[in-house]
Amino acid sequence: MIDQQEATITGLKVSLEIFRRCFRLMNHVHRVQQYLKEHRKITNNLVKRAELQLRLKPEQFDAVRRNVIDVLANDGDVVCELRILVQSEQGIREETLEFQIRKWLEEQRIECDIHKDHVQFVETAHHEVEDDSAVAV
Repeated sequence: MIDQQEATITGLKVSLEIFRRCFRLMNHVHRVQQYLKEHRKITNNLVKRAELQLRLKPEQFDAVRRNVIDVLANDGDVVCELRILVQSEQGIREETLEFQIRKWLEEQRIECDIHKDHVQFVETAHHEVEDDSAVAV
């Protein structure tokens, strides 16, 4: 008969002794499991340095800043190394790279290496120069 937290068992004395030993053992194991569950250590692995390589589109920068850079900045010093790859079938004007981009980076004291591939020399006709030479003749 079971009443709240107490139970009454009737039967042979040998059977009751076996039951009592089993019950004590189960009770002991239960208490040990509870103790271990409550005092379980949670271990965190710590990394001294991490390097992430990402390939992004410009519209993804803000989300990466919020969800990656700002999160990592909470735990350590973050330095971003930005690698920009640009290509165009029509070509990118070298003067844009040298006189606009490189000049601005130097003014901001931002170190930069610009590597150019598949340089193509294209002659452009300047009509002002041709008009002036025609008049001078």
